[in-house]
Amino acid sequence: MSKSKATTQKAAESPAREKVSLLDKLKLAVKDYLDRKVDEIQLRKTAEEVNKASKQYKAVQISSLSLKEVVKALNLKHDTKDGELQHVPQVPLPPPPSRSPSTEASIRWIIDTLLLNAHRIAAYQLPHAQPSNVQTERSYKYGPVSLKRERVMLSARPDYRIWYGEDEAVCLNVLIVEAKKTDIESGVAQALGYMGEYLTMPIILYIRKLTR
Repeated sequence: MSKSKATTQKAAESPAREKVSLLDKLKLAVKDYLDRKVDEIQLRKTAEEVNKASKQYKAVQISSLSLKEVVKALNLKHDTKDGELQHVPQVPLPPPPSRSPSTEASIRWIIDTLLLNAHRIAAYQLPHAQPSNVQTERSYKYGPVSLKRERVMLSARPDYRIWYGEDEAVCLNVLIVEAKKTDIESGVAQALGYMGEYLTMPIILYIRKLTR
């Protein structure tokens, strides 16, 4: 067995024996493939082994985590050098009107109307632009990550996902929408968790395409 194939195979071994995350194992496998150190058959095999290993972890819903737990589990850090939004003034949330929807389902009716209307306007004004995609209630998992001294898979199910362009660039072009009736703070933690996971979606989507 060649050295590169041995390295890729080692990266797909049982998570109990490896401290490297499954994401790093996927990255290593894809890098070897792009560098032409392994062929597509070996990459598919590695992807299947990693997928099998990921099922050994307990799944935890992001919606059950606090904002602090999301930040720690995904190792998110505040970028003090990014000044893109420093001149954007903060706008306080307006109080809900007396006739606001009383259920999450009725709130989604309004969001559905706004998103579909915005999609229609954008498609009409830019007929030659990249297609925009809207999905609702699509589940996916990410991990494993460390949470309370345990390795777990984070389970996500955003209310809405909107993106444009190719799947490989989805982390750059994605919009996450989470509908909440009153508990705004929990919505912030959920949205941040979903966004943090999407930073790794291109590599995951690429692996899934190869294993279909």
